[in-house]
Amino acid sequence: MKLKTFSILFFSLVLLSIFSCSSSSSKSRNPVSKITISPKKNSYVIGESVQIDVKVNPKNGELSKVELYIDNEIVKTTKEENFSYTIDNLSSLGNHQIKVIASKTDDKEGTNYQSFEVLSDFIPEEYSYEVVRTFPHNTEHFIQGFEIHNGSFYESTGEEGYSGIFKFDLNSGSILQFVFSRRPIFWRRNHNF
Repeated sequence: MKLKTFSILFFSLVLLSIFSCSSSSSKSRNPVSKITISPKKNSYVIGESVQIDVKVNPKNGELSKVELYIDNEIVKTTKEENFSYTIDNLSSLGNHQIKVIASKTDDKEGTNYQSFEVLSDFIPEEYSYEVVRTFPHNTEHFIQGFEIHNGSFYESTGEEGYSGIFKFDLNSGSILQFVFSRRPIFWRRNHNF
């Protein structure tokens, strides 16, 4: 009796595994792509050349096309699973995005992204400074712009919902004139105007 139960159970498991394997192999899957940038670096300098290598695995199906985009502009369309694209002279600073869209004949599609950064070849000059004099100022003001002219300090200040322009005495910090679009709460709290 035990042998018969074991045989039925074993036979059932074998049939179940055969059917599950055969049904999964015919199921279509999205293609997968890999993007490699050479030379491999964290960032590139303007004027350098780079090579973009693309490898696509169609995942049990026939590849219809592969599209390579750089900054949302298509630069190559092919049916090849493995190909390269070279940028001879990087000419635009900043972050750039590579996109590969691989499509199969059964309309399954896979997309992959890679980004790279291009820096300037100009090395900025480093400057130093020295504080030669300080002047009194209201530290509650959020300065948006200022100018010193004929012994007066002109300042535009403000935050969301209001703004103001002030004319201060440069040496004492006292307000000589002001204009508000709307007086802020901190102004009413700290001044008797």
